[in-house]
Amino acid sequence: RLCMKSRESQSRIISLGGIEAVVNAMLTHPADATVQKQGCVALDSFVACDFGNQARVASAGGIRAIITAMHTHLKVPSVQEWACAALASLIAGNNANLVSALKVGGRDAVSAALKKHPSESKVQHWAQ
Repeated sequence: RLCMKSRESQSRIISLGGIEAVVNAMLTHPADATVQKQGCVALDSFVACDFGNQARVASAGGIRAIITAMHTHLKVPSVQEWACAALASLIAGNNANLVSALKVGGRDAVSAALKKHPSESKVQHWAQ
């Protein structure tokens, strides 16, 4: 996670529109599994390292982007792992984000990940 390397760098990236840039990249390149995985990694890092970023990621469209990535790349374990991790970070202690995730199909996406990847321990862990 980026914050483990440097909180200062992460804060600078966010202040320069990093969250919005990541979401935009995910929405612009929905068929690219690498972009989707790395986007989920970045969004998870932004939130897991500072839960104050939950609302900013949500308002930038991050929840929808993550769930879209899950639906589009259901067969890709690494996308599912990081999407579930990012989603877990976004909804942790945040009822508004939980409701938003449920409204855009979060429950179905997580259930599909669990069913599609029963032997992928990291998917199973983050999807619980």
